[in-house]
Amino acid sequence: MRHKRTGRFLNVDELCETLEIGRNTAYNLLNSHEIHALKIGGTWKIPKESLEDYIYGRSHSQVTTRPGAAVGQDMLDPIQHPYSGS
Repeated sequence: MRHKRTGRFLNVDELCETLEIGRNTAYNLLNSHEIHALKIGGTWKIPKESLEDYIYGRSHSQVTTRPGAAVGQDMLDPIQHPYSGS
């Protein structure tokens, strides 16, 4: 089921759809604070910025190269984060 994403927050179903994960994994990410969110009246409110930060952080922590591969400086330069101001 497709959800219309409007506003500044996502709900758990939209988080699952965006990351292509199950609800258990989503709740694990939220409860462990890997994705920062608010719980209001038993309902999770996930700021879109928190999801972007999570994805950005994961993309930088999983950079790998195959053994023996040449790594140029351009591959080591950080990707510009849209909120970094640079």
